[in-house]
Amino acid sequence: MEAVLAWEPPFSGWGSKVPAVEEQVLADIAGKVLAESIEKAVGTEPPVDFTTRVEESTAAQALLKAAAADDVRLLVVGSRGVGGFTGALLGSVSQHCAQHAPCPVVIMRGR
Repeated sequence: MEAVLAWEPPFSGWGSKVPAVEEQVLADIAGKVLAESIEKAVGTEPPVDFTTRVEESTAAQALLKAAAADDVRLLVVGSRGVGGFTGALLGSVSQHCAQHAPCPVVIMRGR
């Protein structure tokens, strides 16, 4: 299994990105967030082995890139439901993945 976390750098104004040193700090933080998320979801001894990937990208782009690998059989994404119609609509990332992934997609909602 592969767990993927995408992050985008903040912009400091008028289209300029933060300095590269700060971007590395953000990438390191994203890696820690991913490790903590995996541990929270499956515990300290997961029932399967995980590889992890942290990418500077949009979430949809990173997930579709991961789904395009030859050995991928299923893409599982979450649905945060932060919009106004939480119970009725998919999130933009899960909807984009469902429409464009080259493999079957499962969208997990709730706990």
